[in-house]
Amino acid sequence: LVCQNATFDWVKSITPGSNEGRDLGVDQNGNILTVGLVRSTADFDPNGGTFNLTSNGLRDGYMQKLNSNGMFMLANTIGGVDDDFSLSVTSDSKGNIITTGFFRDTVDFNPSSVLMKYVSKGEGDIFIQKIDATGTLNWANQIGGVGIDLGLQIAVNNNDDVIALG
Repeated sequence: LVCQNATFDWVKSITPGSNEGRDLGVDQNGNILTVGLVRSTADFDPNGGTFNLTSNGLRDGYMQKLNSNGMFMLANTIGGVDDDFSLSVTSDSKGNIITTGFFRDTVDFNPSSVLMKYVSKGEGDIFIQKIDATGTLNWANQIGGVGIDLGLQIAVNNNDDVIALG
C-alpha cells in the first residue's frame, strides 16, 4: 500500500438542506458537472453569490455546472410533487450535458418558461435529457412501464450517441 500526500485545489458545497450528490463528470472544457437530489431550497452558487433553486415536491433532481476553478456557471432542477432523482451525468463533444435518473407523476423537464411535461407510466420512469452548455433544454425522453424504472448511468460514444443503463 502506497500513501500519497493529497492537496485540495478547492472544495465547494450546496447549502443548506439535505441535498445529495449522486454523480459527477467533466466536460471537454474542464467544467465540473454534478447531479443529485435537492430537498426544499438550496443555494447552488458556492462562491458567495446566490442562485437558489426550490424543489417542487419532496425531492427534485438537480444539475450543476462549475468551471474548473469551482466558479458557478449554471444549475437547474427537474421535478414534480413527488420524488425525482438525477443519478448520472455526462457531456458530449459539443459541451451538451446529458443526464438520466428517475421521475414520478408529472414533471416539467424544461428549465425555461416553455413547458415540456411528461407523466410517468407506472410507479416511476427513467428520464434522459440533453441540455446545451448554457442550460437550454435540447430534448427529453422517458422510458418506463408499470413498475419502478431507474436511469442509473449515462454515457456518450465517439459519435456523441447517448448510451443509457437502467
